[in-house]
Amino acid sequence: MPPGFWLLGYPDQALLVGDEALAKGERIQHGYSRVRGLYWNSAFHAFRREWPIVEERAAAAIALARERGLAMVGAVGGIMQGAARAILDPSDEAVADMRLALAAYRATGARLQAPII
Repeated sequence: MPPGFWLLGYPDQALLVGDEALAKGERIQHGYSRVRGLYWNSAFHAFRREWPIVEERAAAAIALARERGLAMVGAVGGIMQGAARAILDPSDEAVADMRLALAAYRATGARLQAPII
C-alpha cells in the first residue's frame, strides 16, 4: 500500500507501488480492488499535495463505485474529491460537497475510516 511506504519514509517506492497497484487493478478488472486502489491512491497523492491527481483519482473511484454499487467507497472518494476541490479552488460549494460525502459515508454505517475522515 503506498501510504505505508510513505509513512516509513520511502516516498519514491510509495509512488512506484501505487502506480503498479493501479495498473494491476486495470489488468485483473476486479471492481472492488480497482475502486479501493483508486481511492487509496488519491489519499496517497493528498499526502504529496498533488491535488489535481487527488481530484482525478477520486473522481474515477466515485464513478466506478457508482457503477458497482459500492456506496462507502464512493463516499470516501467524494470526501477526497471535495478536499482537492477545496484546495484547488476554495469555495463554499466544495466544503458543502465534502459534508455531503461525509454524511453519505456515515449513512453506510461504516466506521473503518472514521478517525481519518
